[in-house]
Amino acid sequence: MSRYELKTQFLETWPLSRLQNLQLNEYTNLDRSTSFCYWLEKRTEELGSIWGGSSYKFGIYRKSSLETDNRTNYKTDGTYAWHSKYGNEAYSAFLEIKKLIVAIATDALQNHLEPIDEMDLGYAYKWKIAFLYSNYQVINIFKPEALLIAARAKGMPAGNAPISVAHKYLVDNKPVNQDYFEYTDDLWALTGDKPEPPTETSKTQSVMSLNTILYGPPGTGKTYHTINRAIAITNPDFVFTDKTRKEIKDEYQRLYADGQIAFTTFHQSLGYEDFIEGIKPILVEPADELEVLNKTINYKIEPGIFFEICKKARYKPDVQIKRFQISKEEFNKTAFFKISLGNTLLSEDDEIYDYCIKNNCIALGWGGNTDYSNLNEAETKKKAIAIEKSGYAITAINHFINYLKKGNYVLVSNGNNSCRAIGKVTGDYYFKETDEIDYYQFRKVEWLVKDVDIPVSEIYHKSFSQQSIYKLDNQNIKLDFFVKSAEEIKKEASVKPKNYVLIIDEINRGNVSQIFGELITLIEDDKREGCAEALEVMLPYSKKSFSVPPNLYIIGTMNTADRSVEALDTALRRRFSFIEMLPQEDNPDIKDIKDINLKDVLKSINRRLETLLSRDHMIGHSFFLNINDSDKLHNAFYNKIIPQLQEYFFGDYGKIGLILGKGFITSVTDVPKFADFEYDDKDILLEKKVYRINNFIGVDQQMDEDRFLSAVKAIVN
Repeated sequence: MSRYELKTQFLETWPLSRLQNLQLNEYTNLDRSTSFCYWLEKRTEELGSIWGGSSYKFGIYRKSSLETDNRTNYKTDGTYAWHSKYGNEAYSAFLEIKKLIVAIATDALQNHLEPIDEMDLGYAYKWKIAFLYSNYQVINIFKPEALLIAARAKGMPAGNAPISVAHKYLVDNKPVNQDYFEYTDDLWALTGDKPEPPTETSKTQSVMSLNTILYGPPGTGKTYHTINRAIAITNPDFVFTDKTRKEIKDEYQRLYADGQIAFTTFHQSLGYEDFIEGIKPILVEPADELEVLNKTINYKIEPGIFFEICKKARYKPDVQIKRFQISKEEFNKTAFFKISLGNTLLSEDDEIYDYCIKNNCIALGWGGNTDYSNLNEAETKKKAIAIEKSGYAITAINHFINYLKKGNYVLVSNGNNSCRAIGKVTGDYYFKETDEIDYYQFRKVEWLVKDVDIPVSEIYHKSFSQQSIYKLDNQNIKLDFFVKSAEEIKKEASVKPKNYVLIIDEINRGNVSQIFGELITLIEDDKREGCAEALEVMLPYSKKSFSVPPNLYIIGTMNTADRSVEALDTALRRRFSFIEMLPQEDNPDIKDIKDINLKDVLKSINRRLETLLSRDHMIGHSFFLNINDSDKLHNAFYNKIIPQLQEYFFGDYGKIGLILGKGFITSVTDVPKFADFEYDDKDILLEKKVYRINNFIGVDQQMDEDRFLSAVKAIVN
């Protein structure tokens, strides 16, 4: 992961909006990899180090031992330790520190650096924060002496100027064409104090894991963060700051359409054949829906979603593809056709493709041993009708002879998801009899790219269809594959492969051993292609060797209400990093309704759920988002919260009553009258309490708003 990607990852994980809602246990905790302080010091170390000194530089920190500090300017309550200047209690001190952090991030984002000079927070710490939230308007050198040496070496006059001035001076003097990090590396060299390059271990600790599972109760934002995370991986240049949610989702959809992101959901019936590869029946031409009786079924080894995205991630254009280009003017005026040269399901049809490549031509199997030379469109169709029964065959013949023009381009398919050659049509239709193949209809072409295996997603926004020949929609053809400047061609030669992401929703609901099979080992970081312990296996159906590329990231989600992390397949747990997604009970987007503090309602429900069940069975903050009136609140309770509780407690309404109170759950006092029948436990059943959910909707379909709001308010007691 580049340093740009790492900075993007930080901002995606800790956006300014999250800082404003930051909780003390998020800021500092003993599970250090999830805390803000750990991100600043360790996980973003490659962006600039702030190592050294004590943990008091963070203002407040979670203690890992019971040692005391008797200095008068420090305080501790046994759990946290902090500077006494921030407050007498841990939480009040944290609130003061949070104000400073939010102010630093906000000022840096707006490129207002002067106020940061006066912020009373650890020097290196506050300027690291400023760098991370600025748009590269702060230099990533956090030692004041080193920064001033670099600034003066670049010509800044000596004096007692504030540190913010040195940052601005160095940013303003960066050469326009020089990369930011190359420039700051050079500045470090000027100080004579350039830090050692990060070791492989520290790099691994500071970058995003290749295999990650976001887990938590329902409604905690797992899908929300999965989208952000996938974008940060596949498009590191995307800036999340100040983007609307629609803009973020639009970017996700673009990357999904481009094939850089794939999505699947695990379920109990999903198997290896769906995920990796399997033998599937397919209908073979003709594809005309009116010719159903003429269709035949063949069986093909069909790649699954994991195989396909591994193939895309592995794809590296060879020399002929990198050099292939057409002008934008030609791209706009020409047409592109997909064509099949033989049936890729049949190995004996390889001779058709080989013949065409060798003889610089394309061939069509429809039309029989009949010459269509010198015929117009109507005459071509009339003659074809006498030969072919299939309506599609007649269309294919007409396309091949009359629609395909000299100067058009043909893309030769290899199945529906690959292209194996690209040619430019150079001649008109001609009829030819040859002993080498049983085809008679031909066109001359110049082969520009041949014997390749290009994922269709690199060329076209859709998959190819089974039809022998058809015109491609220019709107769906990827311009950047065909039109390149000389500079872009030169750049392509050195550009590193793009990152790809496979999102597996509900990963815990599938049988992982059955779905991954022997490939579960291959997803480990050090078992991937190009790594020291790289492994590959032979697939059972295709007999092809298979390995997992290092630029493929897997992001899973799991709902802990369905299954805890501890209950997961052991092989899966060993190979994934886990990030817990807890309810954001103080989320600022949870608004009060009619003087009811919905944040407190959520907290009360979750504390009771933790007691009766576990933290895995809480409810998320999303249940209370976008609620601005009583009707929406009623819908949230009766369409989301109560059904979730019914699932948690298997319909035990008494326990639901312990969560929501008697405003929502009522004990039925009417004693039932059983049928006349002798049963040993009849008396016990007569004493059994029965509970029902209160209904606030009257026969007129109107809600009793006052009674409903009173019930909600009573949850907090």
